[in-house]
Amino acid sequence: MSLEKIKKLRPAEHLYTDPSKGDTKRLTMSVMAQNLNEVWPIEKYSMLKMDADGYFIVDQPHQLIFPLIKAVQELSEEIERLKNDRQS
Repeated sequence: MSLEKIKKLRPAEHLYTDPSKGDTKRLTMSVMAQNLNEVWPIEKYSMLKMDADGYFIVDQPHQLIFPLIKAVQELSEEIERLKNDRQS
């Protein structure tokens, strides 16, 4: 369930200007908000919001932790299954 959704995400690196720090450009990592909407739609989940121009913004990035935990659990179960199959 979660692993399949996590595999659909497209992580990205990009520069942004932090207005609170003047004109300092910093590198950040995220997922593309449009892509996140394809996996967890804004109508159903609260990870995104839409700005005044109609662009998606990742609003609750900490909510990605829980699907990531589930994906790790799914991978762990698969590894255990493969280990048991090999030992049989």
